[in-house]
Amino acid sequence: MALRNEFLNFSRKADAKIALLKEVIERVQKGEDVDVEGLLGTGDKEKEKEWEEGKSLLREIEAADMLWQSQQRKKERAKEREGTLTEQGEKHRIDARQEGASKPDDKSLPGTDRAVGRPAFY
Repeated sequence: MALRNEFLNFSRKADAKIALLKEVIERVQKGEDVDVEGLLGTGDKEKEKEWEEGKSLLREIEAADMLWQSQQRKKERAKEREGTLTEQGEKHRIDARQEGASKPDDKSLPGTDRAVGRPAFY
């Protein structure tokens, strides 16, 4: 909950700064005389600190996003490997069943001790 509120506050502040930057750019493009440094807070310690905090928060969000994406890729690769192993295991079981069906069972041959699979002496 606290993280959500922090993100919402950050989003609001970021939207306000983006709007300010757009306004400054539009005014400069129109050829108006604009005090860019004054509007963006250059020289004002508090406003400069806000810009720096915004940059560091963006870096943190980017790092968290990269970590999340990396974890997602690892999970996907693990699922792919698991699927491949499952397919290989199933193929091995099918092959083993087919081999067992084609080979005669020593225990079922006449003249063998069924319990041990060796010749019976009568």
